[in-house]
Amino acid sequence: MKKVILAALLLLAGVSTYLLYNGQNKDKEESVKKETSKADKEVDIEDDGFEWHYVQDSQNVNGIISKGEAEEVNIALTKEGNPVVAYENDEENDRIRVKIFENKEWRVLSDEKYPRGMISSGKSSNPTIAAKGEDIYVSFVEQEKNKKAVVMRWNKDEKSWKNLNLSNSENSHEPNLTFDKNEKYLYAVYSKKSEKSGLGQAVIKSFNGQEWKEISGDSSFFYDNPGSTVDEFDIKKSSIDNSIYIAYEEQPKEGDRIIRVKKWDGLNWKDLDGSEYFKKRIGNAGGSSPSIDVAKEDTLSLAFIDKKEDFLRVFQYKNGEWLSLGNNEGAVNDEVSGEPYVASFENALFVGYSEYKENVYAGERNNKTSRDDRYKDLWRVRVMKHQDGKWSGCSAPNFAEGYISEGDGKGDPAMAGDEDELFVVFSDEDDDYKARVMKYSSK
Repeated sequence: MKKVILAALLLLAGVSTYLLYNGQNKDKEESVKKETSKADKEVDIEDDGFEWHYVQDSQNVNGIISKGEAEEVNIALTKEGNPVVAYENDEENDRIRVKIFENKEWRVLSDEKYPRGMISSGKSSNPTIAAKGEDIYVSFVEQEKNKKAVVMRWNKDEKSWKNLNLSNSENSHEPNLTFDKNEKYLYAVYSKKSEKSGLGQAVIKSFNGQEWKEISGDSSFFYDNPGSTVDEFDIKKSSIDNSIYIAYEEQPKEGDRIIRVKKWDGLNWKDLDGSEYFKKRIGNAGGSSPSIDVAKEDTLSLAFIDKKEDFLRVFQYKNGEWLSLGNNEGAVNDEVSGEPYVASFENALFVGYSEYKENVYAGERNNKTSRDDRYKDLWRVRVMKHQDGKWSGCSAPNFAEGYISEGDGKGDPAMAGDEDELFVVFSDEDDDYKARVMKYSSK
């Protein structure tokens, strides 16, 4: 550990673009309230050799890649390690736009039919990305076309987009994608409102390169309470075979939401949420916004928000058993949190999320010098790492304790990469919620 003194940064940088701030831990609250200058503030930083870098070029400074507000961002890496980002483009009526960072510059993925990287014909939502080699697959919902779920494929060799005709059904919500381990099948999962009952039902399909096949089976398998809606799906591939995992919310007509986790082995669906441990600590938590990832030996990590207290909870499923990576109830923090995204690797687990905290030292960030701005209640995007049995913020000299957003709003991040090079995209309030892409690495 080493201490970085802000006065030194200001002397070195003149007028610095980034400012460190403290007051992020309860044991520092008293020092935060002291009427001292920003130059007197000190921040503890973990010296692990990693730093935060903006993924930028001359036209996309500080990693800002959208011209207007970017809602619902997502990211994936190609086989060559090129980050691909999809987002709702506010300046184009919330159409989905796709960009890739290749040869040290950002460019749109476009063809004659889909110019400027706009792959939806009208207002759309919830893009997610999967990559196979250098080909890109993007799912989303066409809001202006009866909420139809869509999957588009970018063929790098042909430099063209193609609609893979996922569904002709109406009233779909938040599709998500993954390939299996051998990349033989592409899997898509989403919620579709039943015409008969009006309830959201699970739809899971596999794509063999030519056609889609539904593998959902009996819809009642995905809920325990009659009259429930299922929604907010995440899907990830196994690390050891061609199985896939899904996590989602069961939303009963009455009572709290319930996190569910299932496994598809290629033939059948299997419950991973039936144990007493799961029911007591996860199922009964009133959880929402589940995110999963799978690492070595099929260790599955699950992050979600406890809607009873709005805390971030993280668990792992390993060797047939669930265990907590936080306190006894899985809680990692005691702050109001939102929309987690988990990325799990052999030696480390990362969770990105939005966090709300009261009375935070904001200093003179964003060219605001009023004393009223020095201590604020605000949302920030944060990235945490779990390694060697403990949690720590992904700190760097200009981003104390893993807080990486420069604004005061939620950012709902997405992540891709590995434990040596992690890419993060989020919407930053400081730049009118434009999409910002950053990289956490030692390079």
